Amino acid sequence: MEFNLEKIKQKISELENEMQKHSVVSNKDKMAKLGREYNEAKEIFDLANTINKTQKDIANLNESIAREEDEEMIALTQEEITALQNRLQADQEKFEELLNPADP
Repeated sequence: MEFNLEKIKQKISELENEMQKHSVVSNKDKMAKLGREYNEAKEIFDLANTINKTQKDIANLNESIAREEDEEMIALTQEEITALQNRLQADQEKFEELLNPADP
C-alpha cells in the first residue's frame, strides 16, 4: 500500500493558509472547524508517512536476509520483520478507519 501524499500535503497547506486569515482568526467557530480538519489531515499524513517508512524498512530487511549467511542474524532479522509487519497491519487498519470513519 503506497500513498500519494501530495494531495494530503496540499490540503494541509491550504488549511494552514486559511487559518491565518484575519476573517478566520476572528471567527472562533470557523477556526475550530478548520482546526479539526487540519488535525485530521495531519494525522492521516503522518500515519501514511509511517506506513511508507515501515514498508521500506521491511523491504530493506528482506534484502539483507537474502545477502546474509549467518543463521542467527537471519533469525533476528526475521523477528524484526515480523514485528514491523504487525505494526504495519495495525497502522493500515487505523489508516482505513481515518479515511472511512464510522457514522457517529
